[in-house]
Amino acid sequence: MCKREIVDGFGSPGRWTPTARERIADSVQAGHARAVRDILEKFVREQSFMLATGKISSSPFSEEALSCLRENIAATLDDPAGALEVPERQPFYLHLLAQSLQTLGDPDWVILTQGEECFANGMPLGHDKPLPRTPQVFRRRLKSRKLDETPFDAIMSNYIDYISAELSSEQLEAQFRKDAEQGMMIATTEGAVRQEFGPDQLLIAAMGAIKKPNGDVRPLHDATHGVNLNNCIKIADRLEVPGPADIFEVVVPAADTKEVAFCICADIAQAHRRVKIRRVDWPRLGCKATSAARVVWLNCVGTFGVSSAAILWTRLFGCVGRSVLRVLGPRWNLQVIFVDDLRIVVLGADKYVVLWMILAAYLAIGTPFSFHKFKGGLVSLVAEFIGYYLSYETFSAGLSPKRVKWILEWIEGAEKNNWYITGRRFSEFLGRLNFVARLLSWIRPFLAPLFAFNAVLHRGTAVKQAWLAPRESFRTDAKCEPGKVVLGGWSTKAGLDPMVPPWFSLEVFPSDLPCLFRDGESGWASTSAELLASLAALVAFGHLEQPIPGAQDCLQVFVCGETDNRSTPEVQRKGSTTKWPLFGIQMSACQALRRVNKRLVLNWRPRDENTWADDLTNGNFSAFDLRHRVKLTLSMLPLELSSKLDSARAEFVQAKATLISLKGKEAAMGEQEKDATKTNW
Repeated sequence: MCKREIVDGFGSPGRWTPTARERIADSVQAGHARAVRDILEKFVREQSFMLATGKISSSPFSEEALSCLRENIAATLDDPAGALEVPERQPFYLHLLAQSLQTLGDPDWVILTQGEECFANGMPLGHDKPLPRTPQVFRRRLKSRKLDETPFDAIMSNYIDYISAELSSEQLEAQFRKDAEQGMMIATTEGAVRQEFGPDQLLIAAMGAIKKPNGDVRPLHDATHGVNLNNCIKIADRLEVPGPADIFEVVVPAADTKEVAFCICADIAQAHRRVKIRRVDWPRLGCKATSAARVVWLNCVGTFGVSSAAILWTRLFGCVGRSVLRVLGPRWNLQVIFVDDLRIVVLGADKYVVLWMILAAYLAIGTPFSFHKFKGGLVSLVAEFIGYYLSYETFSAGLSPKRVKWILEWIEGAEKNNWYITGRRFSEFLGRLNFVARLLSWIRPFLAPLFAFNAVLHRGTAVKQAWLAPRESFRTDAKCEPGKVVLGGWSTKAGLDPMVPPWFSLEVFPSDLPCLFRDGESGWASTSAELLASLAALVAFGHLEQPIPGAQDCLQVFVCGETDNRSTPEVQRKGSTTKWPLFGIQMSACQALRRVNKRLVLNWRPRDENTWADDLTNGNFSAFDLRHRVKLTLSMLPLELSSKLDSARAEFVQAKATLISLKGKEAAMGEQEKDATKTNW
């Protein structure tokens, strides 16, 4: 059976079933993996007993225990002493990782410690020359997102920073100082930068900030506008992250075991900030806490808002993940990584031991987990991962309520603004829809025209989405005269030549629909007649055909018509009216449209531009082909609800008339009596 090629985020043997991960390993590779695996198992067994007896109160593993673990692993390598060295501004034991991956035959171990441009010494941003390809890990990047083109300005802090950052300037500076303590940033001045790095090297970007749930801020470095850094960065590798389909592809093998799996969702703290950047590029990552500040802060590591930060982090942690997967070998575990969200699934009799082995392996390499964000457990129920809800029991998936709420609120907000939006907000919305489309694949064809529209839209432009197909489906008219109402309309879906499309002309008499007549006259009900003509067009031209099962799960279809009555479109747009029989016809139309999940939109058309529909109400059919006339009768219109309302109204009117005739004249109430009957305010 042909299976879909999956993405696990590592570019790794994790895409293979656990039993197949050592099939191509030679004796040296398998021996090294087995030796490290045995060491990890012994270590975890000892720590599990300590954890069970309450001897570990804070962190799962003490630093002393992890140091001992690293020394034991390093002893299996060619250079044990060198393996225990930790590069400056790095949490990872890159030399230990590199030596282990080299022994395991990993295709990308060189980038960790070898050469001037490596993760140990600092990686380039990719602005002066394209980042090199890694064909054995990543597929080639075939397209790039178009960025805003703005006039170059090296010192963007001359302008007011984004509102989100200005409101949090003190928090921003506090975060900068905290990052500096961890070696992620340095404080300097413009003069000092010129002296060390030379003239015209400093770029100071505008800053934004996102407030986290705990009250902290996440600085956002705008490396696009003004400084144009992102515009110069060239990335040749394609960044791919797992989606619901990939997650289920790697979990499906668990179904055959008939066992309950155990899952952990782990968060990696400040993932993008764990990549060391080469020193010569630090001036390109300058920023300030406030526009007026004299202190310049330089980022020394990967930075949110710089386009190469994501691919550099993915490449680094891909090495980490591949190491853990290769070392665990046939031990049953499944792992996927989405940026900084690591999902681990284990099962089998020794699943808890395997889980601790995996955590120990990651910690031995130096992975900076945020343990307070860990969540998981037995996955017989629904689990959440990166905004998706996953059921391992039924192998089904859905969107989390938070993601659904965001989409609905965006649409409601755009509708309130009459669909006028900025290009930037539209691009953001389209990105979120693309996230949704990874699960609801049926909406992908509908996104294609939106992507085409977005490709030519400037991010700062405020526009209204143009309709991509003719909005008009039909034109109608109604003629009210003594003793008769004539409804007429023709379809415009096939074009504006009246000899081609279907058309109808329908006469309605007082005996057919009494609610349209009063003493034989119908002129007072012109708006109701016009709406009835639109309802007749919906029936005549097939817009209300028998609904298919599941229609409510599909996208709502808008049917657009035109009429020369100004009031009818307003009533339809408002959605309600208190006038009879207008609201009865309106309710009948809404009920019929709801059955097929459609919505009627009527637009006003000047009478002089609606002459052919007017001819149909006057009995002049010369402009139309008689063979295309739709044989329409009033009984074909869905007016059951309106008829019931008409009967109920007639009973009410009769009862009202009876009560009025019996009503006596009420005695006038004096001022003192009025005051006595008032309630306290």
